Amino acid sequence: MKTKRKTVDLTALNDQSLDGEVFKLYENDNIDKGRFYISNYARCWDNVEGEFLTENENDEYMRWNCKSSSKDRSLKKYVIIHRAVAELFIPIPKNKKGKLVVDHIDGCKHNNSADNLRWLTYSENARAQDVQQRKVASFKRTQSEKRQVETLIDSLANAHDRIRSLQEEVKSLGEILKDAHRRKEEAEKSSLEAYEEANQWKGMLDKKTSENETLRATIRGLEEDNRGLSEKLLLQEEKTKAEGKRYDILKCEFVEKCGQIAKLEKQVGYFDSLVTEEKSKVLKLKIERETFMQKVIDDSAKMMAEALKIMHLSLNHPVPDPSEIPQSPLYSVDDGIGRLKEEIAKSGLSEGTND
Repeated sequence: MKTKRKTVDLTALNDQSLDGEVFKLYENDNIDKGRFYISNYARCWDNVEGEFLTENENDEYMRWNCKSSSKDRSLKKYVIIHRAVAELFIPIPKNKKGKLVVDHIDGCKHNNSADNLRWLTYSENARAQDVQQRKVASFKRTQSEKRQVETLIDSLANAHDRIRSLQEEVKSLGEILKDAHRRKEEAEKSSLEAYEEANQWKGMLDKKTSENETLRATIRGLEEDNRGLSEKLLLQEEKTKAEGKRYDILKCEFVEKCGQIAKLEKQVGYFDSLVTEEKSKVLKLKIERETFMQKVIDDSAKMMAEALKIMHLSLNHPVPDPSEIPQSPLYSVDDGIGRLKEEIAKSGLSEGTND
């Protein structure tokens, strides 16, 4: 007893139809009756399974493998798509005699829609294939040229991208050069400012050096004056009796020189505060000044002691009041006078009185 197949309602097929698509029942002796529906868009619906069949390529033509309930393996259970569509939707022309074939109008054997198929005789099909081959060759050339054009377009696009990239790099390099130029200008400006500052310091140093040389010349002049004064005092020892008043002149000169020395000390102290950067030179100058001052003080003390002694012995002049003699930071006149008195006492001489 044969089992009855369960069929699917065609409303499901209608729901999946495309615009303008028409399905017709296709039957032949090798497949089940009333099962397969083919559309003018070359789609095949299995009314039993409720699905569309998948296309398969065989010998350059597309076909459907249709299921069948028959167990006879000699039966061809497949359907050539373009042939089945032409049989259902394209009427056979009455003016064409002999055996006819189905031709693909656009030459594409995968385009099996009814509007791309037609019935031709063998001779017409041969001419159509020749024309189609020429079209295909032309199409291939066109496709090759198109691919070449596309390649050129891609090359141009890549070149354009490369140009854009180079432009970005040039722009970046421009920014780098601009920044380097700015830094160079800043460095030059800083160097110029440093150079100007160095010139200012050099001018100040030259000025202080000139002042130092002037001060040295002054000191040398004072040393010459003191040497001359010492020589005069030596000569004065022989002429003390005849030139008693000369002592007062020499005393005044001595006081004046001490005042000059005091002023010189103030100038040296002020100069020392201005040239602290030149400590080595200033130190040398201080040593020379202290040596000179000590020498002047020692020479002055000796001369004053000798003068006092001569005055006391010859003219009977009184010993000057210590307050009248200017004080030096390195030497105390009181100490010098005290030492003179001690020497006079030891020699057995008495101090003179004022006239």
